[in-house]
Amino acid sequence: MPSSRTRRDGTSGVDWNKAVEIGYALLLSPVVGFCCAAGLLLIMKFLVRKPELYAEPKIAGAPPLWIRGLLIFTSAGVSFAHGSNDGQKGMMRQNSQRAITMRLAAFV
Repeated sequence: MPSSRTRRDGTSGVDWNKAVEIGYALLLSPVVGFCCAAGLLLIMKFLVRKPELYAEPKIAGAPPLWIRGLLIFTSAGVSFAHGSNDGQKGMMRQNSQRAITMRLAAFV
C-alpha cells in the first residue's frame, strides 16, 4: 500500500487511524450516555421513593417545588457549560457595550 505522502486523491492529509477512532467515539458515546441515564434513573427510583415523580404528570398539576428548582438549576448549568465559548455571547456583549456607550454619550 502506498504511503499517505504519495497519494494524490485529496485525502493525503487525513490521519485515518484517528478518523476511525473519532468515528467509534461518535457511535459509542450515545450508547454510553443512554446507559448512564438509565442507571441514574434506577438509582433515583431507589433513593427517592415517590411514585408520583415517575408517573405521567397530571395536566393541571405542577411538579413539586424542589423538582422545579432542580430543573432550573440543572438547565442553567447546562446552558452555562455549553455556551461558555459561544461567539454569540461576545457579539451580544459588544452590542450591549455600544448601546450603553451611545446612551451615555447622549447625556454628555
